[in-house]
Amino acid sequence: MKLLDEHQVVRVQLWMNGAWRRSIRGTVIGSHEGTIGVLLDTGEYIDVPEDRLRIVS
Repeated sequence: MKLLDEHQVVRVQLWMNGAWRRSIRGTVIGSHEGTIGVLLDTGEYIDVPEDRLRIVS
């Protein structure tokens, strides 16, 4: 996943414990070598492997 514009907003959903979690969503704020930095709606920051994310908007 690569952001093409610094103003682009990519909303994602996370895969956790064998299912897509609707309640765990966030905004992509960066990426490096297959790891995506996500700012969750709760205010937490996490690094997630790209294969555990799904774009929702």
